[in-house]
Amino acid sequence: MLAREAELTEQSRDLYGPYLATAMESCGLMATALARIDENRALFAAMHAVVCKHMILAALSFVRRHRVQGSMNLRQVTESAQRACYFLAHQRDHVVRETDEELVVSETKVKEKTYAFFDRSMGEHAEAFRQAKKIINMTEAHASLRGAQLIFRRGAQGNNTFFDADDPVLVNVGLWSIINTAIGVLDAYHLANAQFGGLQFAEDFGDRFAAVSAMRDRLHGELWGDPTVQALEEAAGNEDSPREIW
Repeated sequence: MLAREAELTEQSRDLYGPYLATAMESCGLMATALARIDENRALFAAMHAVVCKHMILAALSFVRRHRVQGSMNLRQVTESAQRACYFLAHQRDHVVRETDEELVVSETKVKEKTYAFFDRSMGEHAEAFRQAKKIINMTEAHASLRGAQLIFRRGAQGNNTFFDADDPVLVNVGLWSIINTAIGVLDAYHLANAQFGGLQFAEDFGDRFAAVSAMRDRLHGELWGDPTVQALEEAAGNEDSPREIW
């Protein structure tokens, strides 16, 4: 299985072309978009690190044909990004004790406070993040026949059920979702920073963000025209299709 995982990763550039390239550019942009994070925004920095990690894990999961795993990593991205924005505005609210050696924090009611903060301060991003998680929760976060159909094929045995069925279009949908999510997260960071400060974006951020956004739009048009995606959308009642949430 490990050899097959490595093989799928090696083949991914040829198989998924601009979808993989743009997804990885999105991961790179997420990791380098911020030239500086103020020292007193340590909680933001911690959650941002989680965002960067799970974006890369999502990409690896999708190209290795583990769609549910990829989507769960994207859920980590969206939830961690929301916490990051919240902590940017409330950098001290959950710090219990801080010394040179340790930072002790409390997460009491942080989820509820994060959602309330987004409703109050983050405008359309509040609904966009809700919709992003709703799509994941509906289709990949829980056991479902749809998830089973990704791996179960008549006659499949052993390792053949470890990987999803070979469907490049579904992999491209997953990679496109990474791109779309990255754009939403970075835009949310930008809005939170404009209100509460604490971050300095890299000088080339605007140009790179615009380039990724343009590719997101182009690839979305391609996916939307694919019969497989159209059938997926119809079968899901317009609830499980790739879309520009942000």
